[in-house]
Amino acid sequence: MNPLIEDLTRGWKVVYTHYAGVVAKLASLIVKASDKPVVLVDEKNIILNHIPLDDVESSKVITGLAQGATRVIIVEPDKIPFLGGSVENIIVFTTPRPGLRIPRVFEKTYIVKAGDEYVYFNKKSFLKIRFRILGDKLVVIEKPPGMLGEGLEALKNAMLTYGELTVKDAVFILAKELGVGKNEARRILSQLVLRKYVRVVKGRVNLY
Repeated sequence: MNPLIEDLTRGWKVVYTHYAGVVAKLASLIVKASDKPVVLVDEKNIILNHIPLDDVESSKVITGLAQGATRVIIVEPDKIPFLGGSVENIIVFTTPRPGLRIPRVFEKTYIVKAGDEYVYFNKKSFLKIRFRILGDKLVVIEKPPGMLGEGLEALKNAMLTYGELTVKDAVFILAKELGVGKNEARRILSQLVLRKYVRVVKGRVNLY
């Protein structure tokens, strides 16, 4: 099973994200991965139309709250309904906003955009998964392709050896290890920052 879907389908999760298209894809994949009917509470009809019609008609998806459910997906609720302790898996997808009270039993997770990729982060377990959505597929990305991947590895190795790096250090290391000029090294560093592989804080380069 996809590691992102595997994490979402364990326990009670709240997923904070601004991306309805990602929510729709994840909900669809969760339904496909489930061997029992999934209850979908989507009162604002944000993602229901994106769930395959065959799944809805075959009762693999039950819309609205239902008794005896083991897996429940809730989308943009105004409040979290009481479901009792017998529900094994609850996934709440919501945009970050004031006024929505999330019970402490829920693990907080986040999905943010990083260039043309997305990053899923579980605040409790520190699990981080980078992925792309390509058509009907969700593809997990282990590291950036080509020169960016080589650059990231060079920076990681340098941090293990020397500790914290300045921006100037990082540009020098990228230029030396990749055999490129300083302008290209700066471009590579900028791309790694944009894609949230590294970040720059007060002139220091850290892993994201």
